[in-house]
Amino acid sequence: MAEVSIRELKNNLTKYVRRAENGERVTITRRGKPVASIEPREESQNEVDAALWKMVREGKMSWSGKKFSPKMPTVRLKGEGPTASEMIIEDRE
Repeated sequence: MAEVSIRELKNNLTKYVRRAENGERVTITRRGKPVASIEPREESQNEVDAALWKMVREGKMSWSGKKFSPKMPTVRLKGEGPTASEMIIEDRE
């Protein structure tokens, strides 16, 4: 758990928000006394998501912050002749 003054937080907000994203709780102090905290948001998660976030908090894996988007599989046609897209383009002409 990190402890940070308001001034330090203002100067390095992104740094402390990233730490909270990674599962760490950040306590904000004013004149040495805790006044607030930033902590990871608890969302309703399925078991897989919960396990993945646990691994992030434990430092076993990291998250870039980007949304996951799997690549779509490509289909290779076998045989000779034009592809379906080539036939469609030919029909439009």
